[in-house]
Amino acid sequence: MCEEEDMAEDIIVADENFQMASEMIRKYGEFLNLHLGAYEWILNQVINSAVQDEQITEKLQNILENVNGIKEVIKSTAEVIGQQSVSFVEAIDEADKFLYGNR
Repeated sequence: MCEEEDMAEDIIVADENFQMASEMIRKYGEFLNLHLGAYEWILNQVINSAVQDEQITEKLQNILENVNGIKEVIKSTAEVIGQQSVSFVEAIDEADKFLYGNR
């Protein structure tokens, strides 16, 4: 057996790194959504209180709709990444059980 084959059998996956990365991505998504929420609030205040021009109000409403869409994308992306990270770790754990049994 050559050295390359030995290395392939002994691949090590650091579960903790995937779990930590997943948690960091989730928290960063929450952070972005929090700040985008503040931006939405400011835009709403400008639309409802400050600007009386129809064209400007319409453009600001378009921006507001886009911000809401961005928030949804961030939320769903963070969730998918988190789920895929957990699934990956579970698949590795399952493969380990198959190869090495329950130690």
